[in-house]
Amino acid sequence: MFRLRRFVDVIALLTVLAVAGAWWMSRGGPEEPTGLETTRNAVELMHAQVILRSYSDRAVLNDVGLPEVIDPSWFDELPQNATVDSARPWLEIAADTQSGWRHPRQIFVTERTDASFWYNPWLGIVRARVAMQPTDAMTVAQYNRVNGTSLRSSDPKTFGDSASVRLTTVDIAPGD
Repeated sequence: MFRLRRFVDVIALLTVLAVAGAWWMSRGGPEEPTGLETTRNAVELMHAQVILRSYSDRAVLNDVGLPEVIDPSWFDELPQNATVDSARPWLEIAADTQSGWRHPRQIFVTERTDASFWYNPWLGIVRARVAMQPTDAMTVAQYNRVNGTSLRSSDPKTFGDSASVRLTTVDIAPGD
C-alpha cells in the first residue's frame, strides 16, 4: 500500500511538471530583448570597450586618453541599433568642432546617410540615434531610454551650448 501511494505521488508530480513545462514552452521560453533593450545593451557595450581600450595599449588614443575611433574589430559581433534599419553607416565620429557635444545635433535618423551610432572621442560618449516617432516627445523618450539620458526635446538649442548650435547652422548670403 505504501509503495502504491508513493507511485501515485510520483505520477502526480510528473504530471504537474509536464503541464508546467508545456505551458513554459508555449509562451516562448525566456523573453527576447526588445529593440530598445538591444540598442541600450549595444550602447553600453560600446562604451565599455571605449573605457577598456582607454586603459590599455590596444587602441590609438587622442590627447585626452580616449580612443580616436571605435573599431568594429573590437567586437565578436558588431553591436546593432535595433531602433533603425541597418542600411546605413554604423558609426559617426564627432568632428573636432563637436568636441564639447554630449549628443549628436540630430538625435534621430532621417536619411540613409545618418549613422546608427554617434561617438564623441573627446568625452568618450556613445549615443544611438533612433527612428523618428509620431511626436517629438515619443522620439525623445525613445532616445533617452536607449542612451540613459534625460533630454526634454530633440531641438539642439535645448541641450547644446550656443557655440555648438551655431556650428550646425550655415548661413549663405545671396551672391556668395
